[in-house]
Amino acid sequence: MLLASLLLALAPTGLQESPDEAFRKIEAAIESAKTLKVEFTLDSAAKDAVPSKGSLSIEGNTKIRMTAELKSKDKPSAQLEIVSDGKAVTSTLGQSNVAIPFEPKFTRGNFNMFLSRLGLLAGSLFQHGFASGSARGPEPVSLDLKQMFQVQNLRAAGEGKNGTRILTYDLKAAFQPMPLDGAKLWYDPKTYKIVRREYRIKNKDFSELITEDYDEVRLGDEKTAPAPIPDAELENLFFKAKLDVAGIHLKAGKKDKAVEILEELLKTYPKHPRVGEAQRLLEEARKK
Repeated sequence: MLLASLLLALAPTGLQESPDEAFRKIEAAIESAKTLKVEFTLDSAAKDAVPSKGSLSIEGNTKIRMTAELKSKDKPSAQLEIVSDGKAVTSTLGQSNVAIPFEPKFTRGNFNMFLSRLGLLAGSLFQHGFASGSARGPEPVSLDLKQMFQVQNLRAAGEGKNGTRILTYDLKAAFQPMPLDGAKLWYDPKTYKIVRREYRIKNKDFSELITEDYDEVRLGDEKTAPAPIPDAELENLFFKAKLDVAGIHLKAGKKDKAVEILEELLKTYPKHPRVGEAQRLLEEARKK
């Protein structure tokens, strides 16, 4: 017993997994989900930026749809959309529209990687750019974008709001110059769902900090929480339940118990639409 106590006292406590382990679990949660649904909000540090909404839905490895409306105070909105039907991947950005063949080996993997590594806006812009370049060649081809962007220098960066944890990391690209600066990722350590991401898109003449808030992330067959029941409906359900219980006591000959329930019910809800019914039942219960 003494030895066991000593070993327990000496055992390290509060150990947390490494940043690399946490990131592997984040990617595994995304990659293993047969279906995936993400609703997100886009924003940036630019003065003319307007928060915009977007969504990503994936069913299996074939049906994929990513869409976002890119808003600005000074410019017309631009619609970004990428759709896969299992035969082709069609990408639209404003007036630009291109299509490349669907590739079962990595089309789904590209979108998994956008969500886990690049960010949905950055990933979709790269997808559109690469598709546009490929379409200008003799024959459009699909690309394995996951192999083109590798995560490195993962670091823990403390805790965020609502129990989230934060990772920072750099991205290594298979080409230069690297268009993305270091990223910061918030995640839920219980479910490994991503909650928020910040990253910087840049080139020699342009640099802009992008924020993606993942308002809803559903992995697999998760169901959304049911909508709360309105107070008025709750009162109706409660009133009916009490009436039913009082009726059961009355039929069982327990008049005193029925009277107690009904008197309390009328005191609590004196203006309820079914007050008359409760009063009639109370009168019956009071009869000797």
